[in-house]
Amino acid sequence: LKDTVLRCYREMSRILAEGRGVERSDSMTAREFERALAAAGVRDDHVRQLTRLFERVRYGAREASAREEREALDCLTAIAESYGSAR
Repeated sequence: LKDTVLRCYREMSRILAEGRGVERSDSMTAREFERALAAAGVRDDHVRQLTRLFERVRYGAREASAREEREALDCLTAIAESYGSAR
């Protein structure tokens, strides 16, 4: 399940890079990327929610739950519908 959340975050980053032209550099934290998106006009609750899920799963000492996996997939679907298309 952890991999699902991480994949959703990477896919969100790709969609927003292609759709809005905001690239996430390797040295950029998830919050820095969120701020860069906001500065580019992407102020979206789904972006914020998926970023928080990513941080909890990536840096937390526990596995993602099935609920968190569903939330990540729901967020990605909403982001893809708003800003591009998922592959």
